Amino acid sequence: MPGGRDRILAAAFARVAEHGAAGASVRSIAGDAGVSPALVLHHFGSKDGLLAACDAHLADLLLALKSDAMARGPGLDVAAAVAAASTEVAPLGAYLARRLVEGGAAVTELVDRLVADAHGYVRTGIERGLVRPSARERERTVLLTLWSLGALALHRHAGRLLGYDPTDGPEALARWSALATEVLATGILTPAALAGGIDAEAGAHGAAEEGRR
Repeated sequence: MPGGRDRILAAAFARVAEHGAAGASVRSIAGDAGVSPALVLHHFGSKDGLLAACDAHLADLLLALKSDAMARGPGLDVAAAVAAASTEVAPLGAYLARRLVEGGAAVTELVDRLVADAHGYVRTGIERGLVRPSARERERTVLLTLWSLGALALHRHAGRLLGYDPTDGPEALARWSALATEVLATGILTPAALAGGIDAEAGAHGAAEEGRR
């Protein structure tokens, strides 16, 4: 059976996902975890401290999973990696979606952490031959991270339009992740559409960046 601290974290994730941070009091989380409010304060100091611990736990988990996948390089079994990650991350998806919608200084810090972590593991992916280099590596990473987070915040519309909500469990998240992986791996535009347009503009941007260094 998980210890008191782990039970409190699990209860906080579930309570915030369902009721939002405003509806997740220390007392209600303690009740869900089967512990006293005093134990919550003993471990985390305050409700804000508990939410910060939840955010850190989520970010640490995502960083570990993404870094491990990127480090495997071209030999990565994408399907297996998606399935494994979905099993671990799925219980926290609804929490993250709710946090993103609510906003606030703590959420800004969480987004900044997720973007900073993404810069690191994308760089590893480039070095390992798994991710294509870009003249706009930093901007591309920011864009992809915000796309991912924005889609998660709109998860209810995904459920309405696709028939599955990525926050509904490991199977739904795996389907969502497989679709995203297909888009990233194969792209959308044809080579003819790319010829001379985006490539040339990207090259000009890269040259301008070099000129500013």
